[in-house]
Amino acid sequence: MHSFSDKRFTKLCSRNTRDWIKYNQTHMSRIFPEGIRVLSYNFNPIVGWSAGCQLIALNFQTSDFDLRLNDGLFRTNGNCGYLLKPQNMLQDIYIESFSEPISLEVHVLSASRLPKPRGRKRGECVDPYVQVTLWDVNPQDGKEIKKSHYTDVKKNNGFFPIFNPESSVFRFTVQNQNVAMLQFSVWDFDNTKSDEFIGGASIPVSCIRTGFRSVQLFDANNTLSGAFDFANLLVEVEMERTQAEI
Repeated sequence: MHSFSDKRFTKLCSRNTRDWIKYNQTHMSRIFPEGIRVLSYNFNPIVGWSAGCQLIALNFQTSDFDLRLNDGLFRTNGNCGYLLKPQNMLQDIYIESFSEPISLEVHVLSASRLPKPRGRKRGECVDPYVQVTLWDVNPQDGKEIKKSHYTDVKKNNGFFPIFNPESSVFRFTVQNQNVAMLQFSVWDFDNTKSDEFIGGASIPVSCIRTGFRSVQLFDANNTLSGAFDFANLLVEVEMERTQAEI
């Protein structure tokens, strides 16, 4: 097994992603946070996953977007800690061909029973809005893709906010469905200071199904506790394959 800092890996991966995939068919590689990350902030693990790296080391003491992506991926296998690679990452044919892009449309309809940030029991009602982000990797050059959309803000309604259809229908193009993640983040809007994180969920695109779906929300530490046993989003999802441009 060989270990690489995240900065060095990103530089090497940008030169030839296909060679990395082939390398990881017969070797194990570990990507770890570079020493300059003295504040223990993380890096995007999706780039490593897209190259077939087996171990992506993150700073678990820092709850951020990147750690929530990691949590969402491994929740697909019951949090056991191990996942099988996509089948085409284990075959030589993957080096020469890639799956077709997918057109993904997400309509955030409503939320229900949203708790106050940081477990607070008292204070004013929350003013929630939803951030929907697609995290992806270009299969040709290995570059990270990130695209976010935001719903409107619902004032003083954490019990059952219904979002305006004009501002809650979002469209994405998924380039690499094997590793792409769709991340929902619910925030409490504040005019005077930074918005506070309420809860969220990260879901692999490969696990998403079309139709009306209830999305279970997790707290800032990626756990279900207290009020988060009931907090969720109601969304409608549509997907279809598009013509690949390769």
